[in-house]
Amino acid sequence: MRRMLDQAHLEESRRVRVLIASVKRAAHGLATNPPDGPILHLEGAPHMQFVMDRPLWTPTIQAEFDVIPQIASSALSETALTELAATFYISEDVLFDRIERMLADRDVVTLGQLTERFQIEQGLAELVSYVALASKTPPHRVLGRSV
Repeated sequence: MRRMLDQAHLEESRRVRVLIASVKRAAHGLATNPPDGPILHLEGAPHMQFVMDRPLWTPTIQAEFDVIPQIASSALSETALTELAATFYISEDVLFDRIERMLADRDVVTLGQLTERFQIEQGLAELVSYVALASKTPPHRVLGRSV
């Protein structure tokens, strides 16, 4: 094992010496016969970052407002609480039952046919629930169509 490591180390040292010699030859060739044009072309101006070039501390800017906010009343009205509590829930069981009733008459049902027979009562959330239900139950599937 030691001989293998020594052999690998010797080969690596030999490779490094060959690379250094080729760099020296290239540098000597450039020194004796310099090219007519530039050797290296930089795109854009060089950007240098010096450690002490940036400011040490800048004061923070204090925000000033012309309008003072008014304090809201702490008492909530009963109608506001009722509206907050009256959030709707879309029952997937009801939607699944509707789909099954439509599929009893025919083999394939589109979302348009469902919405014609059963009116949308809860808006876009109900439509999204139909699509989600059809995509996660095995006998149903959603066929996309680009418009």
